[in-house]
Amino acid sequence: MGFFETWREDKQAIWLSSVLGFAFVLTLVGIYINFQNNNFEQTRAMVFMIMLIWGIMFGIVDWSSKRQNILGGAGNFQQFGTINKLLISGIAGIILMFLLNGVLFTSSPKAVSGLDSSSAIGGISLAFVYIVLIAPYAEEKFFACAVAPTSYRLFGGIPGLLITSTFFGLYHGYAYSWDYNQMLVAGIWRLMVLVGNQIFQSTGFSTLAHITNNYLAFTHM
Repeated sequence: MGFFETWREDKQAIWLSSVLGFAFVLTLVGIYINFQNNNFEQTRAMVFMIMLIWGIMFGIVDWSSKRQNILGGAGNFQQFGTINKLLISGIAGIILMFLLNGVLFTSSPKAVSGLDSSSAIGGISLAFVYIVLIAPYAEEKFFACAVAPTSYRLFGGIPGLLITSTFFGLYHGYAYSWDYNQMLVAGIWRLMVLVGNQIFQSTGFSTLAHITNNYLAFTHM
C-alpha cells in the first residue's frame, strides 16, 4: 500500500488513547444523566458515545492481536503511533489550521449545530464542550482511526481516502442543514487531514487540527 501503509502503536500511545477515551465516555455519560428532561441533548450525547465506544472496542480488538488487523485482515485501527509523533503532528496540525483560517476553512467544519449556548455544566458552555472537545475527538476516533485505515485496506489507498472523505461530508449534512457547499468543504478538509496523518504516521495531526479548526469556528459563531 506504500504511502497508506499502517503504523504501529507504542505502549505509551495506547495508554494515552485509553485514558482519553475513558474520560470522554464518562463526560458523555454525565451529560446524558444531567439532561434527562432534554431528549435533544440526550440523543446528541448518545450519538457521540456510540462513536467513541465503537472506536474504542474496534481498537481494543485490533491492538490485542499480534498484527494490527482484525476481521481476517479486512479491518484496521491506528491512532497516535508514538507520543513523539503525536506531539510533532499535533503542532503541525494546529499551525496549518491557523494558516488556513480565513482562507478556505473559516466556517467549516463546525460539526455540531443547533446548540443552546446557554446550557452549561459546571459553568462551562455545553456548546464549547461539544464543538471544541467532544465532536473532534469522537469523530477522529471513528473516521481517522477506524474508517479510514479500514477503507485503505479494503479498497486501496486513494479509493479508501475518497470514500472516507465523502462519508465524512455526508455525515455533516444534518449539522450544515444539507448545504452541499459546506458538506463539500468538510469532505475536502477530511481528505487533507487524512493525508497529513499518513505523512506524520499519527492521527495527532487530524485530531489537533480538528480541535483547532472547531475552536476557530466556534469563536466566529
